[in-house]
Amino acid sequence: MSSFGAPVTALLGTCLFAIGCVVTPAADHDSEEDLAAEGDVASVEQAYVFPNGDDPEFFWEPRTIQMLQRLAMAPLADGAGKLASTPLLETAQGRKLLHYVVGCALRPDTTVTGVVGASSYVYKGALGLAAPWRSQALSFTSPQRWVTACLLQTLNGFLEEVPIRMVGKHPGLADAPWMSPAQYTFPDATMFGNIFVPGQEVAYACADEGAQLACGDVWSQFAKLRICDSSPTCKLTLLGPCKGSLPNETDCTTNAAGHPTCHADGVSYLESISSKLDAEGVFNLYPSCPQ
Repeated sequence: MSSFGAPVTALLGTCLFAIGCVVTPAADHDSEEDLAAEGDVASVEQAYVFPNGDDPEFFWEPRTIQMLQRLAMAPLADGAGKLASTPLLETAQGRKLLHYVVGCALRPDTTVTGVVGASSYVYKGALGLAAPWRSQALSFTSPQRWVTACLLQTLNGFLEEVPIRMVGKHPGLADAPWMSPAQYTFPDATMFGNIFVPGQEVAYACADEGAQLACGDVWSQFAKLRICDSSPTCKLTLLGPCKGSLPNETDCTTNAAGHPTCHADGVSYLESISSKLDAEGVFNLYPSCPQ
């Protein structure tokens, strides 16, 4: 349960750097979905470890993608920190998605407030993958790709909240000094693409070494359920192993720090994000693969 847009009447909870503020409102929640969101944030104790638990079916609805694209056409918030008007604020699923959007895009010292009717919803930045979006449109390709990769990593059709450590070249993905990344040792999947160009949406996922060795060909079944669920409009292309053996296959190279750059359909993506799992995360995402 995370406060993915809990009504703000009194702030009685604790702000967690990784995802946002746990808000204990004095008034009732708008819905069971808002109430069920609260523990998702509270369960995350380390910076740069996100719980992936966003709803793939809602995310891949054409209307949802269109709402995200429209949101990107203007600054995410005005000078007073009020979130741009968006229909995403009108439903619990939309508010949860907005929490991931703001968390991926904005820095941890940035808070924006969404207002719909008489209710207000506070969203806190975390990774800062597209920090200028706070005050200008998300119009450049690189930040669009960073936010896309981050959002893809947050999708989880297994209905499990799985903390994942995100790894990539962006400085916002650097491990915090107090973090203990040693527990996230299982190389999971690398994701990249761009969902913010109308009519040209692309999304890719490939298996990193841990998932590839543990699951083999079965990995694609787990990955599709995790990222697409049963969505008939999912834009994802599954690419198999991240390190292809043929020139035309997908290939992700890593630098000395382990940060990936991936190539697909003739395009190079410096803005690729790999995920690493702890032991519990491996079990939840790959229950029938050898551990």
